[in-house]
Amino acid sequence: MICDNDFDGKKFPHIESNKLEFKESFVDKGFDKYLQTICGFLNSGGGNLIFGIKDNLDLIGLNYNNKFIDKILLRIDSIISEKQIIGIDTITNLFVPIDLLNIKTKQIVNKFNKNFIIVEVLPKQNIKYQLAGGMIFYRLGASNYFEKNERIYKQSDFESACKNIQQKAEQDNKLNIELFHKAIDEKNIHIEILNKKIEDIENTNIINQEYIKNIIIQTNNINSKQPICIRQNINENNDLESFSNEKFQESEHNQILSNQNQLIYYDYNKLLTNIIKKIFPCFN
Repeated sequence: MICDNDFDGKKFPHIESNKLEFKESFVDKGFDKYLQTICGFLNSGGGNLIFGIKDNLDLIGLNYNNKFIDKILLRIDSIISEKQIIGIDTITNLFVPIDLLNIKTKQIVNKFNKNFIIVEVLPKQNIKYQLAGGMIFYRLGASNYFEKNERIYKQSDFESACKNIQQKAEQDNKLNIELFHKAIDEKNIHIEILNKKIEDIENTNIINQEYIKNIIIQTNNINSKQPICIRQNINENNDLESFSNEKFQESEHNQILSNQNQLIYYDYNKLLTNIIKKIFPCFN
């Protein structure tokens, strides 16, 4: 009927059903809908998607140039080449080779130069068809119904996912290595600080040891001074007072101020003189 020279004013004799779907034009944005209809035909015993027929069944054809018609045919063929519809054997649960999907595209041009594109869908037995995204469509009357299944990834998707995972792992490894080296640098800085503190403590210990050593030496020097013998130093007149004054003057020169420990100590002679004066007042 499409090839008839005289179809003007006539309508297509069949309405849309589970075997027929009509589109008056081809729209890029509606390609997903066309894909769902084709999938529905494959899961419902087959059917035909015809471009160039209006919903009211008028035969209008496609007023496109040959370049755009070729674009439409390539776009429909991409359903197979890009594995946009996938077949799964319901018996073996294995994927069906893509060349077994029967989607045939026909272009009919009548003598009025009206183009019609017919997508003939012929499914195989025991095969369930689904879109790559996991949606399974069925044809019920003139509508498409779907059920959701697991997504089937194409080989290119798998390879792309592996590549992305590898790149992500390399980036993570690079970041971890940088963080590791940064942590090592920070630890080395802390170690240097601790080593400096240890060195300061050791130097302080050396100073303290020298300080203690000097104290011990000075203490030994103090303890080594012998008290004077009173009896031997008293003159014949027993002038203890003159002896005491003399010793007091002498003891003033015996006060020692240490340059290192700032310790002041007194001569034993002066100490004994004071003690004798207090115990034996008669010696004054």
